[in-house]
Amino acid sequence: MLDLILRNGTVFDGTGAEGVRADVGIQRERILEVGDLSGAQAGRVLDCTGLYVTPGFIDMHTHSDLDLLVEPTASAKIRMGVTLELLGQDGLSVAPIKPEHVGQVRTQLGGLLGEHALEWRWQRVGQYLTLLHRRTTPNVAYLVPHGALRWWVIGFDARPALPREIDAMCGLLRESLEEGAVGTSTGLIYPPCMYAERAELVALATTTAKAGGFWVVHLRNEGDHCLEGLQEMLDLARESGCPLHISHFKVTGKPNFAKAGRQVEMILQAIRDGLQVTCDQYPYTAGSTVLSAALPPWAHAGGPSETLKRLADPAERARMRAEMEAPGPSAWAGQVRAAGYDGIVIATVVSEKNQDAVGKSIAEVARLRGVEPGDALFDLLRDEGMQVTMIVHHQSEEVVQQYIRQPFQTFCTDGIRGAKPHPRLHGTFPRALGRYVRELGLMSWADAIHRMTGAPAKRLGLRDQGLVRVGMRGSIAVFDPARIIDRATYDDPKCDPEGIRFVLVNGQIALEDGRETGVLAGRVCSQTWHAD
Repeated sequence: MLDLILRNGTVFDGTGAEGVRADVGIQRERILEVGDLSGAQAGRVLDCTGLYVTPGFIDMHTHSDLDLLVEPTASAKIRMGVTLELLGQDGLSVAPIKPEHVGQVRTQLGGLLGEHALEWRWQRVGQYLTLLHRRTTPNVAYLVPHGALRWWVIGFDARPALPREIDAMCGLLRESLEEGAVGTSTGLIYPPCMYAERAELVALATTTAKAGGFWVVHLRNEGDHCLEGLQEMLDLARESGCPLHISHFKVTGKPNFAKAGRQVEMILQAIRDGLQVTCDQYPYTAGSTVLSAALPPWAHAGGPSETLKRLADPAERARMRAEMEAPGPSAWAGQVRAAGYDGIVIATVVSEKNQDAVGKSIAEVARLRGVEPGDALFDLLRDEGMQVTMIVHHQSEEVVQQYIRQPFQTFCTDGIRGAKPHPRLHGTFPRALGRYVRELGLMSWADAIHRMTGAPAKRLGLRDQGLVRVGMRGSIAVFDPARIIDRATYDDPKCDPEGIRFVLVNGQIALEDGRETGVLAGRVCSQTWHAD
């Protein structure tokens, strides 16, 4: 007798094939049968009549690295149908880490990953992943963060790596990949990744390729020099032989929107030339990150403690403001230039003092405080010890739709929790299916589901996730195609979506008709993970 049967649904297997009417039988953690199971018996039967049965969705860019240790059920993700989260993004995460660096790193990553009252009881990647394995609701995979390698080997210096330091980082990277990571990430607008020169990046990407991993990048520039930023990484992929995955693919700032077509052609040509290139994307026109990303690169030298000193120095503030507000093209990805102070909205602060800033633009905060916008931004970072996140309105719906149509695209939330977070944290996957498939017809159901399931699983190198097939793990989403839609907005960002009926993780029911079960069935997913 089977443990569970999903009966009478339309099954999309995740390959891009059209859906077919079928039953799905689960035994323990795996899919045992797909087809006509009308004569089979099971401990539970879920009626999926009129519903689509698909592999669980894979979130290709998340910032749940600490959240999952504190709230392992990952409610927002499960309610969207997400059954696997890819951690370790933007070159900024929590392992590997030396004990003496924890204080500085916690400060730098607090806005991105959350400031949790949590003891960091790990140093190596394998130790960190052990804390997650079978202790979360969704599955997880992990990227080795470039910034963590730099902190371990170089510390917080704002300089290129020496040859011996590059060798040491490559050694640590090899060990981290062997311990269960699936690839390497870097964020070339964030310290310390932004200080790396070509030789360092190529060496790390080459090491990643030799280990069977892939290279994930937040491009060095997504605005005025977005073409150059993309070309830099395409060249790196050619030289290193490493598959390239571009994080939250976008172009920022109205003068740059016309460059999107050229970006797409560059990637398609690279693929025709034999390179492996993919991207992920959230289906919104605003981004979200730490407010400190608005500062010039030099302002981060020495780590957060030194940045805070600069924020208290009138002369340094004047220098920062001049660079942030300078007219004309910028050599770095300046958020102020791309969105203006009116387009930067505060999402989260940690103190009571500045709670009135949440949900307001920097320009509005400046008017409330009676100061210049630049000073309002600096004051928030100083007062909050850098623990501030923002939503940045700097993209175009036309470009969002242009990217969604591309065959190399997958989906992500890039979700950051907080007081008033970006709605993508609660809405990405239902929005993509409800708005861009059902309402606008930019993708077929089969194609969209493939790019949420089978395609990302292939990019991750996972042989037993991402498909509804016999022998695969039973991570499944079941939704109503007529009702699925996001309800989260910028004004009310924590609303759950509609239309998700059932979610299974490794054969266990995690969501049933709107009710979370709290099962902790998630696993670490990697070809090199050996905890079992």
